[in-house]
Amino acid sequence: MLLLWGCHREEDATLVRLIETDPSRALDHELIFQTDVVHDWELPGATKSEGPDPNLPLLDRQVDFGAARVQEIEAIVESMPQGTLALRWQTSEHPFSKERQIQLQAEHQNPGPQKLFRFDVASHPLWAGQISGLRLYTDRRIRDSVAPIRARVLSRRVDPEGLEKARTQGWKVNLNREIRNALLAPPGKEIVRNLSVPPGAKLYLGYGLQGGIRQTVEFQVIVRFDNRPERTLFSGLIDGALIPMAGWHDAVIDLGDLVGRTVEIVLLTKTESPLDLATGLPLWANPEIVGRDHRRTLPNVLLISIDTLRADHLSLYGYERLTSPHLDRWAKTQAVVFENAVSQAPSTLPSHISLLTGLNAFRHGVSHDPAPASLETLAEILQRSGYRTLAQTGGGYMHPAYGFAQGFDIYRYWLWGYERLQEFPNGIEAARGWIQSYRDRPFFLFFHTYEVHAPYRARQPFYDLLTGGRKAPADLLWMTTQPAGAEEGFQPRRGTDYRYGSADPSVTTSRTGSTAEAIDLYDSSIAFVDEGLAELWKLLEALDLDDDTLVVLTSDHGEAFGEHDLAGHGYLYDDNLLVPLVISFPGDRYAGHRVERQVRSIDVLPTILDAIGLTPPVDIDGRSLIPLLEQTAESFPTEAWSYAANDNFGTALRINNRDKFIYNDAVWAPIRGQEELYRLDQDPGEVNDLSATAQGVDRLREVVQSTLARQSRGLLIRLANNEITPLTGELGGDWVGQTRIKAPHLPCACLWWSDNDTVRFEVPPRSRYDLILDANPATTGWIRLRTDSGSSDPGWEVERQLTLDELDEPIAFELLNGGWHSSASTNSELGTGVQIRWQRRNPDDGVDLSSAEADLRRQMKALGYVQ
Repeated sequence: MLLLWGCHREEDATLVRLIETDPSRALDHELIFQTDVVHDWELPGATKSEGPDPNLPLLDRQVDFGAARVQEIEAIVESMPQGTLALRWQTSEHPFSKERQIQLQAEHQNPGPQKLFRFDVASHPLWAGQISGLRLYTDRRIRDSVAPIRARVLSRRVDPEGLEKARTQGWKVNLNREIRNALLAPPGKEIVRNLSVPPGAKLYLGYGLQGGIRQTVEFQVIVRFDNRPERTLFSGLIDGALIPMAGWHDAVIDLGDLVGRTVEIVLLTKTESPLDLATGLPLWANPEIVGRDHRRTLPNVLLISIDTLRADHLSLYGYERLTSPHLDRWAKTQAVVFENAVSQAPSTLPSHISLLTGLNAFRHGVSHDPAPASLETLAEILQRSGYRTLAQTGGGYMHPAYGFAQGFDIYRYWLWGYERLQEFPNGIEAARGWIQSYRDRPFFLFFHTYEVHAPYRARQPFYDLLTGGRKAPADLLWMTTQPAGAEEGFQPRRGTDYRYGSADPSVTTSRTGSTAEAIDLYDSSIAFVDEGLAELWKLLEALDLDDDTLVVLTSDHGEAFGEHDLAGHGYLYDDNLLVPLVISFPGDRYAGHRVERQVRSIDVLPTILDAIGLTPPVDIDGRSLIPLLEQTAESFPTEAWSYAANDNFGTALRINNRDKFIYNDAVWAPIRGQEELYRLDQDPGEVNDLSATAQGVDRLREVVQSTLARQSRGLLIRLANNEITPLTGELGGDWVGQTRIKAPHLPCACLWWSDNDTVRFEVPPRSRYDLILDANPATTGWIRLRTDSGSSDPGWEVERQLTLDELDEPIAFELLNGGWHSSASTNSELGTGVQIRWQRRNPDDGVDLSSAEADLRRQMKALGYVQ
């Protein structure tokens, strides 16, 4: 539902949004359109091309239809958890080519082994003429494991009732890899808002066309008041035939002569000839009226995340190479440097969710799948407080499909692998443009880049400067990943073997690289980033915004270069977990300070809110760092938790910059319950594992196990057996996976991954344990149980299909009086059987967490870890 939303501040400064503040849903095509099937193919026997193309397609079909008749093509494939699927077409006049191609990433499609890909061909500028052939391709490296199932060619028709319903709502709409909060604007349909115009008001808005529109659309803003003739405040034209896929346009309209009047603001689109809405819709984006400048009460916020940047490769942190001269100078005069900042996860998705929510990684529970809308992000908090919220990201695991667009007025992302070398410079250019465009009102700009992420590349002139003129390689340097089978506990490890190749990971050369070469390339990218960020510092200063902008620079995780014979990230050693954290406060408060005390990425959110005068949420794990800087903190957490769930490496508890305990909660026999303990002040390289000999390991294990059991989020499966024979069973379906099943405390080697993608389990007599699954609610699965494992009868005593999004109430299956009984309640103590329920984050967690932290500190003191 659309609404007017006012935010009143000092000096009558007012913000009125003409759209709901954060539509959390993507545009629902099923609501707006009905579809007719033009072609429908079952694909097990699809013909493969025998032509010269080295990329044999999964589908190769001759067709004959006009492009205007078809708006969408669907494909379903199986066994494709990652990689890309590409659709190409030829016409009667043009052969197959990369120009006539749409490419989608499997990671961004629906969960489960079957992936549904929807190619919006109507939006492509070259979808025109008579289509004579279609082909589906996937990456060569995964082609043999992908099984096509079905393809459908669809023609859309507008559902008038659905369109009218959709027109009254706000949506997240993507134009040219930029997502905005938008209103649908069919020609001739007015969007009318009544309001009183505040002092100094300006109307900000964006407008655009979906890519299938091939004619001119006029966008008008009209004002009506006091029964006077209506007046046009703005008129803008977009010719879809001339500039297809042009993206969003912006306008700022001065309402100064309307101040104090009660008016109707009308948004309207027009066309000279009827518009076929099945090809696309005109759109208005983020329309809002901003009154008198309220910058004096709301400083800007700039949050920068340099993906994969380990702190000790910055000269700012003592690195022997001068990789960050601009950052060094800026930090010395304007910022605070935190020398020991710990990331909450060594991979992009969970780490950034922790950064933007202030929650520990096991507590928000996001490892593989998109973040739930129930999580409150920094962008949402700032948006509610009157900020224009903007994001420029590198895509990949920062793709909006993972939930990161939540709370952002504008969310821009790069296609992973698409013109990769241009991602960072183009991102800097976009960020500079936004800062200039929105400098007259408070903004929150989140900037993310993969520039220093593998594959590594030489950035000049920095490579020559850092290496003394060594010849720079022309290709990119990729690292290898060792296969992760059952003997490794499905724990993927990247070795220090490197190979040169192109931007396509499936195309490599015979030339191998070395760790030293990888470091040279990595360092050159850091220096390249340093110079680009200097352009942002200069712009803030030139616009006189540097004293009125809070700037945070950090990373999501680091990168290994041979330490522990590992490369890349996903691990729990400090080369992966210690990240830079540099904060410039408005007015240069605390500038030049260096803080040695251990802090955490989850502390960034409450620090930002505290610095700009907003109260942080009470149920987060992070704490503001300002009391540390002002030396007024009565206490500050001495522990930092890091969780590596999506690679089966477990969790790390880093205590007071002195000790680190690593515990693996994976369920597979080779790695289950593995432990490591390091004394960091004596062994910063984490070489000497003391877990077998040091005192207090049992207590540390209890702390970690109890914390994971209480705070981990996911699907909780409680198994219990009071019988004298084992309880056996199986789990299967989309909800299980080799890295998705954890157990805070597993008393035995009780689970096995079978060849048919099911998990077999056993509960020994007189025992019980809990499993926590990182399961997506959109998936389905099944569970089977049997009490007599020695029986020759292969049948199961309990077999139940489960649809997880319908699991609103807990369910249980229990053996009572010789028979199995099901229940929707788990209140009673479980005897023999299973209980299944969601273990979700809720507001009460804040209370439990507080007492847990106090208990943890007492135990750490008792063990001598905390003074």
